[in-house]
Amino acid sequence: MARQVAHEIKNPLTPIQLSAEHLRRVHADRGAPLSPVLEGCVDSILSQVRLLRQIAAEFSSFASSPTPRPVETRLADLVARSWSHIGRDCRHA
Repeated sequence: MARQVAHEIKNPLTPIQLSAEHLRRVHADRGAPLSPVLEGCVDSILSQVRLLRQIAAEFSSFASSPTPRPVETRLADLVARSWSHIGRDCRHA
């Protein structure tokens, strides 16, 4: 579900980014830089597109199950640690 949401967030970002970059490129090709207000708007749009892409990517990766990292453990140590937690919780109950 989270991956689908992230995908739906990313979908409109590419045309938004391409349109903003095209606007900047058209003005540059004509030898006329964007006005300061328009340049600020394009910068803001591109910055927000990058931020939304990052948020969507992080949201998508958050939804993934963590990669298991098995470590060698002595069973007796594991039981002792578990028992100490259980015993402590039982005493406070």
